[in-house]
Amino acid sequence: MRGWKVAAPGQITWEESLPEPSVTAGLIGVEVVAAAVNFADNLVVGGTYQTIPPYPFTPGLEVLGRVTASGDSDLPEGRLVVGLTAGGGGSWAEHALCDPRQIETVPDGVDPEEALAVHTNAQTAWFALHRRARVASGEHVLVLAAAGGVGSMAVQLAKAHGCVVHAVASSNKSTEALRLGADTVWDRGDPDWPEQLRDELAAQGVGIDVLIDPVGSTAGEQAARLLRFEGRHVIVGFTGGGPPTLRANHVLVKNLEVTGVHWWRYPIERPDLVARAAREIFTLLSAGSLDASVSRREPLERAWAAAQDVAAGHTTGKVIITIHGSD
Repeated sequence: MRGWKVAAPGQITWEESLPEPSVTAGLIGVEVVAAAVNFADNLVVGGTYQTIPPYPFTPGLEVLGRVTASGDSDLPEGRLVVGLTAGGGGSWAEHALCDPRQIETVPDGVDPEEALAVHTNAQTAWFALHRRARVASGEHVLVLAAAGGVGSMAVQLAKAHGCVVHAVASSNKSTEALRLGADTVWDRGDPDWPEQLRDELAAQGVGIDVLIDPVGSTAGEQAARLLRFEGRHVIVGFTGGGPPTLRANHVLVKNLEVTGVHWWRYPIERPDLVARAAREIFTLLSAGSLDASVSRREPLERAWAAAQDVAAGHTTGKVIITIHGSD
């Protein structure tokens, strides 16, 4: 099969003839219809992600595919599924491996590629908003990297829940954040954006109740200072280069909550919540109330170049790698 191989940290090559991954106990095999590109894929290739498969392996964390070998699961062959890859058989190839606990069946009435585009990012945003922050209608939500993968979903899901959404994005992505429903958009390149937002909130007599933070670093620190009494800071990732440094006295005095979301654990630990989130997300998607925000489609040979573009912040929404047809 054709695909990408990582032989050692940072050593990724395109291969025309890779062996198909062997289905081992607890896993299933899928023919890849499409793959997604994530910031985390760059960390996997570079060897710095939380978990790295044994070398060599095929990268690609997210997959849309048809079941070809169901293993011990009750999934029928040919079933179209979306979710995470496993066992080093990533989605940047024509065949991949999955843990059946970490995939969902694509329901009728939902475009398969759109299901792929929203699944992991929207799940992450859903858990950040509803599970960790317990967001309520009418609350003010601040979303960093609001035109990115998780950010674009957080903006939309917060709006769907009746929240007031304040978005922080690069100046060239502000239009996208507004299109997705943000009530206000702030230029992350303007060093005065936190004070400007603070002044606007003060004039209205409100504050930030929930911060969705996929960025961390300085941006996360600045945004955290805008949280009001009993605000909730949900850390989703560190695309800014590292975790934010939060002052414990601010957490104490404001009675803040600081929490995190690593969604990969939920399909294993709480599949019931994942199924609930999937139902809500796919219902919104099929009703046209959730924009999949697919910004680019690339062939398999361009997967690594696309991942580098994502890491450099040159993309919005989701980048999809098309491989086989879904019909």
